[in-house]
Amino acid sequence: MKQIVLLCIIVLMCAAAVLLAVNVLGGVSSDAKQPEPQAAAKVNVAPAQTDTPSDSISAENELFASLSTAAAEQAYKAADAYKALYLELFSGGGLNLTQDKLAPLAARLGELGYCASALNCSIDMTNPALLDDFFAAVGEGRDADIAVYELCPDAGFLCHTLRFRGGEYYLTRTRLAWQQGSSALQGETPTVTYSETYTLTELYVENSRLCYDYYIPDNPPGTRHDGHIETFTSIYIGN
Repeated sequence: MKQIVLLCIIVLMCAAAVLLAVNVLGGVSSDAKQPEPQAAAKVNVAPAQTDTPSDSISAENELFASLSTAAAEQAYKAADAYKALYLELFSGGGLNLTQDKLAPLAARLGELGYCASALNCSIDMTNPALLDDFFAAVGEGRDADIAVYELCPDAGFLCHTLRFRGGEYYLTRTRLAWQQGSSALQGETPTVTYSETYTLTELYVENSRLCYDYYIPDNPPGTRHDGHIETFTSIYIGN
């Protein structure tokens, strides 16, 4: 009987030893699966100015943003210049103005010193001498800019702002529409729907038209069906 009891004790001790070994090995294996925490990657960060957010954008994006903002502000001023004429045309519904209705709007902008034209029309650009001044300044290597307001059938416009800065050409395309408050329906409130700046790749005058092309990052090749955005643009200047 004593031998049986002794044998049972030995068996229990062996079992306990085996369980202890398994737990120790399991703990080692579990620790091995967890990587040691690594130090955060070091990055070079320019010292932030007091008025600059920590996540400041690149210098180029800052430039583009400032040019877009400036163009939008000028667009609102241009809209105010012919708002009275617009309100005479607007009767509560959507507008689809023909050339003879757009001509007085362009003339009004011209009276106030703007370069104005009309989309898909043969209205002579107002103040074309400003375009000559722009190209003359560029030819001399001086910074220059010009904004051409191309009126649309809805009486809004697409403003093409051309800038020459430090030997580089930039383009800002700003669309202004007359809307009903925050609604996209036509109304009495001038609203800039977008103002976007790009790098110009071509700029020239040919056959009484101002022509330009610009670069859009990640613009897929092909047609509109492929998501491609046509970048070549021409604006009628006149004779």
